[in-house]
Amino acid sequence: MKLFRKKYIELIGDSLICCWVVHDHNGELVYLNDNAETFFSISREELFAVRKEIEKWQLFDHHGQELEIDSFPVSIALKHGSYSKRLIGFKPPSQNEMKWCSVQAEKVMDPETSSSFVIVSFVDETELVGKNKMLRSFVGELEIREKRLEELNEQLKSTLWQRENLYSVLAHDLRSPFTTIVGFSEILESSTASIEPKKASEYASKIKKSAMDVLKMTDSILEWVTELKNLSEISVTEHDLLSTVKRACSVLEPYAKSKGVELQFNIEESLFLSTDHRMLGTIIRNLVNNAIKFSYEGRPVAIEISKSEQFHKISIVDRGMGMDEESVQRILSKRGEFSSPGTCGEKGSGLGLMLVMEFIQKIKGKFEIESQLGEGSRFIIYLPSLKT
Repeated sequence: MKLFRKKYIELIGDSLICCWVVHDHNGELVYLNDNAETFFSISREELFAVRKEIEKWQLFDHHGQELEIDSFPVSIALKHGSYSKRLIGFKPPSQNEMKWCSVQAEKVMDPETSSSFVIVSFVDETELVGKNKMLRSFVGELEIREKRLEELNEQLKSTLWQRENLYSVLAHDLRSPFTTIVGFSEILESSTASIEPKKASEYASKIKKSAMDVLKMTDSILEWVTELKNLSEISVTEHDLLSTVKRACSVLEPYAKSKGVELQFNIEESLFLSTDHRMLGTIIRNLVNNAIKFSYEGRPVAIEISKSEQFHKISIVDRGMGMDEESVQRILSKRGEFSSPGTCGEKGSGLGLMLVMEFIQKIKGKFEIESQLGEGSRFIIYLPSLKT
């Protein structure tokens, strides 16, 4: 026992909080101290009764994965001479409660008998592990709440952005036609007797055009509000992607024909996608409308559909006016206005593009723009390949 005690002190020190046990060269339990008996919640007699049945003990690594017998501390110490300190979970025979402790072991040679034995020491860490689990759970809950706050913050930013753009539309795009209407109406009113019929007709035409612009703008705003209201909740279903795209584009065919623009559909194969196809249809319709608007007469607009391992990719490609990098970044960063006249002077409010950005975010998609001034643009949507 002198040799044993000397090695024990060298290994773990003379600590009263330590539990330790001794195994012989066959791995059988031959000794344990009082602290070990208390730690295992099992009497010496019961422990010694199962000392040869090491396979009945359950040991777990710090991840909670059960260890094979060859990975037990005593097994490793017998084979390699020592077992470095690490966290281990224990389930003694006939017990369901998991106990955690930091364990280390050392193989000791008895010079008198030339036999070896293993000293295994334990420090109870069950309470600490329990607190760590509670802390991890608390941290996990905080991370979930933080993610939710980030989502709400993004929604708030989007709402503020929409409001600012709507104010801009109301302040500029609606005010300008009304200014024209009021101005020419005042001329007609004050010069009824002296104004020439030809001039009066010209003023009346300008008033009518401005009134039509106001009507179109009002319709755009109402459509935008209606779309946001009707599609506020996501409804995921699986549909043929090409059918969704063609259905969205069908209402734009008269507009495309009026400019001599051919709509081309390029698809690798028949692809099915689980997403909110109502929102996707609105996205496609607005982007294709945008492509026609900025296309020169006689040039095609292509809708390309392909699939990778993680995403379905939809590209709307035109060979029209294009944009500089500053305009592209202004759209993607949602800064300022991004409405400008089309190739035939078509006016717009920018509300359609606002809707596109809103819905792409809702269906967990990604949005990219590639464009060169004078050469055209490519609007790219990446949609995750979800399963219903």
